[in-house]
Amino acid sequence: MPAKLAEARSYAERFRFVEIGALRPEDARTALAEPARPPARPEGIRYEPAALDKLVTVSGGYPYFVQVFGDQAWRAAPGPDTITAGDADVAVALGTAVLDDSLFHSRWNRATPAQKKLMRAMAQDPVQSQVSDLVTRLRRRRPGDLSVARDELIKKGLIFAPERGVLRSTVPHMDDHIRRRTED
Repeated sequence: MPAKLAEARSYAERFRFVEIGALRPEDARTALAEPARPPARPEGIRYEPAALDKLVTVSGGYPYFVQVFGDQAWRAAPGPDTITAGDADVAVALGTAVLDDSLFHSRWNRATPAQKKLMRAMAQDPVQSQVSDLVTRLRRRRPGDLSVARDELIKKGLIFAPERGVLRSTVPHMDDHIRRRTED
């Protein structure tokens, strides 16, 4: 980001940049639980520890996912004052459907067929992909054969290279979404 801003705007290199990543588990717990406690909610709603653990884990600390899964937990809980582990299970299913239909779907549709092929190959790996493995998996001859699709996906913000020779999705669970897809 700093390099892109410096290209776009003179003196941007003078700005101070703060990297915002996933919330730490304790911060994700707070983001879910605090709005349920008095004075935010005078009646006081509590999470069963197992429910909170499940939602923190599935969100991966990604702030938008904390919001989506938290919202679905509130919708799933019949009340009156506790969000249970069962409610959290329902929230995960509903939240995943919300993300599939919105965030993941729109990201997937921004990719060309060649880019989707690369993303499908990446989705076979648990967290990140070695470019050398992708070359083999896609039956290419050398890493440079993936360069165009790789560079375009990086420019679109769909993947990033955390280190040389490694690719990763920019959004948690995108790989799970790709594995669930049956079309394209």
